[in-house]
Amino acid sequence: MTSLKPGVAFTLHAILLVIVAFIYSNFYFNGLHWDVTFYFEKSLEFLSSEEDANKRLEYPLFALIPILLPHVFRSVANDFHAYKVIFMMQNVIWLCLSLYLAYRELERLKYRNITGRLIIMAAITLPFQVVFLRMDMFPAMLTLLSFLAFLHRRYFWSGVFLMLGIATKLYPVVLVPLFGMILLVWWDWKAIGRFVAGLLTPVIGIVLVWTGVLGKEPAGLLAFLAAHQERGIQVESLAATVVYLAHFLKGFPLKSAYVYGADHLVLFSTKAILEVLLTMYILLKFIFIVLSGAVFRDVSRKPDHRTTSLLAGYVTAAFLLFMLANKVFSPQYLIWLIPFLCFLRMPLLIGFLVIFLLSSLLFPFLYDQIREFAMPGLGLIILRNLLCVAMLITLCIPPVAWRKYYRRRS
Repeated sequence: MTSLKPGVAFTLHAILLVIVAFIYSNFYFNGLHWDVTFYFEKSLEFLSSEEDANKRLEYPLFALIPILLPHVFRSVANDFHAYKVIFMMQNVIWLCLSLYLAYRELERLKYRNITGRLIIMAAITLPFQVVFLRMDMFPAMLTLLSFLAFLHRRYFWSGVFLMLGIATKLYPVVLVPLFGMILLVWWDWKAIGRFVAGLLTPVIGIVLVWTGVLGKEPAGLLAFLAAHQERGIQVESLAATVVYLAHFLKGFPLKSAYVYGADHLVLFSTKAILEVLLTMYILLKFIFIVLSGAVFRDVSRKPDHRTTSLLAGYVTAAFLLFMLANKVFSPQYLIWLIPFLCFLRMPLLIGFLVIFLLSSLLFPFLYDQIREFAMPGLGLIILRNLLCVAMLITLCIPPVAWRKYYRRRS
């Protein structure tokens, strides 16, 4: 592992990603290409000259970039397979760019065993088919750019890239209070002003394009939230895991239904559970932000090894908290973590390797067993989610506490 140079390891990984993407583009596994089909149909709608009342994107406006980009090649036209191949190749580009930026930062900070980290990242991404077939890698790359700009004290650009990520897919919004709290405990009011200005700049541009160029009502920018609000408890979520454990203890029957493009549990108490989930997330998010403020208060602002590893850990924890407290935990959500994993401590990186390998096995190969509540699929989804909880707790423990623990042991 150490005899291979990091640059060679990265190059081999990039080549394998291209090869694997072509292989995946010619195989159809259990609804795996459903999202690409959706992107293709939506792209045709938006490129059509006809006025259609159904032209409503189920994502924020900036998501049109990865969805429409394959049509730059005229050969795509109405050819779904050509669209799919180009869409997958552009995801390979976003992924390679993200890994390259991370790799260069690892070299600058003189991380240990960079080659080993890159090999583990290859083991994470190559079997993980959804990374090629969902658009999430594009906002994940934008979020990484925001993270790197924040580290290097380019706070305006950090805000710009973060808002562009939010304008593609909403999830990076969970980093706004985290970055804001860190700047607040550093008492850097100029940095806060630059960060806020960076956040607002893309918003102004998007609103002007939406209302001025496209002639739409401003409220239409948030129309994509409606479908998510109507969804129930997805069968892969942590809330569903709690229901499964209760099922094993009490023996009550389980039932699922396919609605809004995913399988959800059918429960008489769904509304009450969702209200509890929301309350728990707000409470846990508040605790997490306060904890992050306490941890980063005495951390150096210089983009050194310790600050980078710690910030990557808290960014990963912020995403994990959002995933686990959410009513939906699709495998594509794990894509959000990929750009930040190689900055983590090696034991944590190995832990996430196990989580990703389990997810690659569960979807698409064992997904039918999950929605039919059969083993081993049901047992493995419970294990995967409990591992995610363990990783979240581990990431949130301040490194000082770990050092004191190891000193006591020695």
